[in-house]
Amino acid sequence: MSTLVELPPEKYNLNAFDNFKPKLSNFTIENARALMWFSQLAYETGRPETIRSVASASWGFDSVSPFARRQVGIPTNFETCGIIGEGLNAVVLAFAGTDPAVWENLATDFDIEINEGSNTHHGFQAALEGVLPDFESGHDTCANECPLLGVKRTLPSFHLTTSSLPV
Repeated sequence: MSTLVELPPEKYNLNAFDNFKPKLSNFTIENARALMWFSQLAYETGRPETIRSVASASWGFDSVSPFARRQVGIPTNFETCGIIGEGLNAVVLAFAGTDPAVWENLATDFDIEINEGSNTHHGFQAALEGVLPDFESGHDTCANECPLLGVKRTLPSFHLTTSSLPV
């Protein structure tokens, strides 16, 4: 990611998860705000100290694992980055959105033909499929705990949040 989408740690809302209630099924502004800040943190995969200081030390997550996968080639180019946080009675997965300074992100965005089976466009589907083996192989926290990624075990609460622009 680039400085166009990264924030210094002191710019983060260090109280963002104070009123986070993962077991609620209805919308709350407090949960939305917390997940918005978690989505922003997904842009910091190149700065693990920022992730640790914000998510673990300030927000109270037990563990936070960044992931990044890049592919340059034909027919697909992508750079998929994000974070998985475990704690606060939830597992939270956030993908970084488009960084306008990363050409692979732009290539993903412009690969717009829709996949009928997934109802997503080719670029997004390729970017997701590029990181799925990490989750399915047991590499990260989500290996046995992410029902949205096709894994059988479920948690009491699971949040998937994505962001297209930095907040």
